[in-house]
Amino acid sequence: MKRKLLVLPLFIFTLLIFACNLKNSSKTTEVIAETQMPEIKPIPKKSHKWYYFTYDGFKQVSLPQKAPQVLLKPWTEAIRISSGITIGTEGFLTVNKLGLLNCEPQDENQAKLSVDNQFFANLTVDNMTSLDGFPVFHVYKNPEFNSVANTNSNHPFLVQYHPESSVFMPLLFTEDLDYSTGIEVSDVIYNNSEWTVTLKSADSSKKEFEYLTFSSYESLINTEPNKRKDIITATEITEGEYRSKLLPKNFSQAPEKVKSLLSRLPETFEYFIEIAEPNLGIKSSYIKKSSKNTESSIPMEAQVLLNDTFSLAVFTDGTTFFEGAIQDKYVINNGNPVAFRLPKLPMGFSYSTIIVENNILYVAWEEKVFYEVGRTGFLTVDLEKVFY
Repeated sequence: MKRKLLVLPLFIFTLLIFACNLKNSSKTTEVIAETQMPEIKPIPKKSHKWYYFTYDGFKQVSLPQKAPQVLLKPWTEAIRISSGITIGTEGFLTVNKLGLLNCEPQDENQAKLSVDNQFFANLTVDNMTSLDGFPVFHVYKNPEFNSVANTNSNHPFLVQYHPESSVFMPLLFTEDLDYSTGIEVSDVIYNNSEWTVTLKSADSSKKEFEYLTFSSYESLINTEPNKRKDIITATEITEGEYRSKLLPKNFSQAPEKVKSLLSRLPETFEYFIEIAEPNLGIKSSYIKKSSKNTESSIPMEAQVLLNDTFSLAVFTDGTTFFEGAIQDKYVINNGNPVAFRLPKLPMGFSYSTIIVENNILYVAWEEKVFYEVGRTGFLTVDLEKVFY
């Protein structure tokens, strides 16, 4: 028997939207101005390249503002980098409405964009993780902004990608969780072997939600599709339990490597960080608040990447902290953190998702107006030219 969703009050839905907006908000002030650290220098001009997305790929450009103008679209419907992961020495970026970018460490122009319209054309592509060494990402319909999404066509909520063959394959459908095809998995959280999902009615006029955790006692990827349902154990959780998984932890609980990386920042400086672990794609969030600031103050945001040999943090304004060594190179600055500045973006633009493949740092950039997105692309930085 297929399960039915619980009907939650509208105000809970509003709270969830507000919680989700925290990670998508951006602050226009700059780290350098707030921390009074003028010694943070920009990277060398010959160490980086700019790229922007077209309707069918990407092209190099001299500056983001030189990219052709595009119509603003809601962030769920815009071509933009939505997630990234490093698996071994390979880096992958999901490009919403376009495809998956298999990054190239030697020549960024040769980065390979794999496309499959059944997953990218009319679905929103979200979080990415790794299962058995393969990229796995979340897709869903968004009927609020996409009328095509109201069709009753069935689709998976998790998709696997095989880099060697550039093939995308469905991994899990809602039926595998014992739910009907009229139910949408609108959010996915992965933590080690446990998945947490939000299920809602595909009808945009209904605000019906249910929350679920599930795990499999055998490999999902190595199990035949028609048998995956049999190896899944699922448990319903409350809305409060789900929200607790979204809330950032206090920065005092952050990994010691992260505390060391950001140790140059003043105690009064506030920030919200998302930390990505290599090979897993698992993300955890932390918030640093100061008792001297007002409750309404908005923390700066940063993406943090923890690698076997280094730690890296990139704030939305491009201020970057690095500690350790890139692959096959010596440790810089005697193991102490260093700071540098990515090229300053025009007003209304910001940096977001980061990955590193060998010595190349990929940083997503996008033009944003409230919840809508315009021009998007990525910056590549040769860290070897920056440090050595």
